[in-house]
Amino acid sequence: MNILITNDDGYYSPGITALADALSVDNKVFVIAPEGNRSGKGMSVHISVPLEYKKVGEGRYTCSGNPVDCIVAGTKANILDAKIDLVISGINKGPNLGTDIMYSGTCSAAKQATLFGIPAVAVSLNITGDKDWDDDSNWDYGPLASFIAGNLKELAALTRPSIIGEDVCYDTGIFVNINAFDPEQYKGVKQTTCCFMKHDGQAELDITEDNKGDFTSVFWGVSSKACRREGSDYQACKDGYISLSRVAVDPTTEPMDISNITWRL
Repeated sequence: MNILITNDDGYYSPGITALADALSVDNKVFVIAPEGNRSGKGMSVHISVPLEYKKVGEGRYTCSGNPVDCIVAGTKANILDAKIDLVISGINKGPNLGTDIMYSGTCSAAKQATLFGIPAVAVSLNITGDKDWDDDSNWDYGPLASFIAGNLKELAALTRPSIIGEDVCYDTGIFVNINAFDPEQYKGVKQTTCCFMKHDGQAELDITEDNKGDFTSVFWGVSSKACRREGSDYQACKDGYISLSRVAVDPTTEPMDISNITWRL
């Protein structure tokens, strides 16, 4: 299987290395990832703006752009000289749970691959307890990377690319979003819904003295709370399971009856 790996933490992050190593045993692995951290970039893509791609190995490139740009280059620019069978984005340092999917560059790369007609999986890991986030020794990506490598066909079968062959799929496209915390042993896999992530960070303003209309602002969204409803991705991870969510890329909801509304035209 030809697999394209990307992420939003950057090419040199330990998570992407662990995933590439695990998948390379039985597959042809290509890597195109941002040259640095692009967390929170979502579906941001560069249009008509030249990007720089640097070859750092056979089938391995860094990109000056964002995760979605990496998918565009890897599937539309023919730089890999291979037909990609599956895109895997991750392993992300930190969770991509619930409504955070909308911000995540990791999930957006999987979404873009789905829109291009390629099965896609996003993968994220979180550490728990009082472990130091910045200490790489606290992050063990191996078990989750092994899970992905050992279940590729099953995961791909749960996706639904938006294009099948040359035809647009009638049903909405779907990618698989995998999340896990760091128990000593996973209890199993649970199919989940997405929780609501409530962010309590503050936007800190710095207003200049010369012109009260000018200011800088930084949002520190480090404080978050997950809606703990049964069946959610957060709850599954908290309980020691690997969370598997099938995420639709179509932003519309199911139709509702609006025939009883009198519209003013």
